[in-house]
Amino acid sequence: MMRRNGMEAFASEDVAKADAVLAWAREVLPAKADHSEFETMIVHHARFGMVGLRRGVGVMTAAITAYDRYKEQTSGREGLIALGYAGDPGERLELVCERKRSFSSETKWGLMWKHIFCDNDGRQLIWKTGKAIEETKVKLKGRVKEHGEYRGIPQTVVTRCSIQPAS
Repeated sequence: MMRRNGMEAFASEDVAKADAVLAWAREVLPAKADHSEFETMIVHHARFGMVGLRRGVGVMTAAITAYDRYKEQTSGREGLIALGYAGDPGERLELVCERKRSFSSETKWGLMWKHIFCDNDGRQLIWKTGKAIEETKVKLKGRVKEHGEYRGIPQTVVTRCSIQPAS
């Protein structure tokens, strides 16, 4: 883990992730044959020792999500497919999960959050709710609504959930 000026204020895992994203943007992305416009911007802004422009800050912030997706895609897609789903539709689940990412969108019912979790086995669980979540590790209790897929990866959609921070 690298410590630079002013980085002491950030949690060490956040600094480590930032270093990993920069390394990916400087080493892996440039070697890729075809770049999207967004990937080209990531490579460009990662070349500098500091992100200074507002646009650069936005691009590098979004690069974290792109990096997470890259890691998911390269971490054994076949293994994720083989894991299958968590529970059967209608079944009640109680699992310790890690929240991988969350994002919100405005709907006709108000702000809706989509939280993507992975259980200890690596299976993906999706919960759509009006609640924002800050915790990374949680104990999730809910009911399996349905099974679905996203880009060929099995996802278990859960509903009527309650969460508590995992110990």
